[in-house]
Amino acid sequence: TNGTEADAGSVANASKPVVGWKEQGLINSGKKAAPTGQPTMFDTLAVYVEMLDQTGMWRNCAGVFCLMFLTYVLTALNFGIVGFAIAAVYGTQWYRNSITRYRRAVKDDIERAYERGTITRTLESVGWLNEFVTRFWLMFEPSLSRMVIDIVDPILAQSVPGFLDSLRLSTFTLGTKAPRINGVRTYSELEDRNQIVMDWHASFTPNDLSDVPPVLRENRVNPKVVLTVRVGKGFIGAEMPILVEDMVFKGKMQVKLQLGPVFPHVRTAEVCFLERPSIDFSLKPVGGETLGFDIAHIPGLHTFILDMMHSTLGPMFYAPNRFTIDVEQLISGAVANIPSAKGVLIVHMHSARGLPKMDTFGKADPYVKITTVKHPELTDQTKTIEKTLSPSWDQKLFLLIYSKTDTVQMEVYDWNNVGKDDKIGFVTYPMQKLLEEPEVEGVTL
Repeated sequence: TNGTEADAGSVANASKPVVGWKEQGLINSGKKAAPTGQPTMFDTLAVYVEMLDQTGMWRNCAGVFCLMFLTYVLTALNFGIVGFAIAAVYGTQWYRNSITRYRRAVKDDIERAYERGTITRTLESVGWLNEFVTRFWLMFEPSLSRMVIDIVDPILAQSVPGFLDSLRLSTFTLGTKAPRINGVRTYSELEDRNQIVMDWHASFTPNDLSDVPPVLRENRVNPKVVLTVRVGKGFIGAEMPILVEDMVFKGKMQVKLQLGPVFPHVRTAEVCFLERPSIDFSLKPVGGETLGFDIAHIPGLHTFILDMMHSTLGPMFYAPNRFTIDVEQLISGAVANIPSAKGVLIVHMHSARGLPKMDTFGKADPYVKITTVKHPELTDQTKTIEKTLSPSWDQKLFLLIYSKTDTVQMEVYDWNNVGKDDKIGFVTYPMQKLLEEPEVEGVTL
């Protein structure tokens, strides 16, 4: 759909070149470019003229002539002053009703015209929504932080580099101050009536308390993320906290909703940033919160980290790229119907001995990959030990298990710098056997 809309926009604006990724993002959004500047006096006069044309002034003229004719008829029938009084009373009531309806129509038309111009030309304030979010955030943030830790911590545990003993997300909180929507611009002149496009100017400035009510400033908590890294093994190991705090975010997002007839009547929601958001933070890898030194002050390092973040987020969130959520599937349960895992298999891979030599010259560079027969797309693997036929990995691997009747497969590969890795051998184990005999030694590939 985006491609079709972009092509149509290109044909309509063939005489005007598209310069930069911002304009391309506007075309792909399916909306017209927002007018610049405030409404002029001529715009207001045009609104009044259009409004007067739609109120049916000819009916008022016809009413005056009918009133004159009624007065003539009553006079011709010799009603005298009584006839004149009847015509006057009728005419007065008719005028009062007409002018009341006319003023109501004028007021409604002016309000609608002003609102239409406001939502497309300027940012609307959503103070009521920010007030709600400010108070709701205090109850929602703990649940959100817990969900983030529950999702991220197992991923970090599976991705521990070989030179580290453990990697954990020990602390995660976004603080007591909620994100804020500074303004919303809505595009009302869309050709697709089943589409809603809005620009949100959002910010997250937890250290700025000027817009926080005094009652909510008590017991304030700043955002803090602590990544605990353990280096070494056993008694000689040591934990080192990496602290991220003073996070600030400001950006312009575009939200596009595609409506549909099925509940919740929103098919998809597309989100993107119209330009690079402004991101700032303090990073203290040594010393923690008390004695930590913010390495963002090191020349060039802060810019390097931000460039890495933008290069990662750009292909997903920066216009013309969009992050799409299928709301209809989420609500209908299509995603919830995905089978849930029965548990996690933790395999402590110790070592191997007497592996065959796969290369003509030199030895092998072995590593082990584990998977299951029913779900081969789920894998985990050890680090690669170079130039040895008796590797010692001493590494834990993690694998989701969806059925107790599944079979675990362990494959040993020889890593190659060029070309496909060579398969040295494999061994399979039914899950039932592993449950009965969790420790296995001396297995021949």
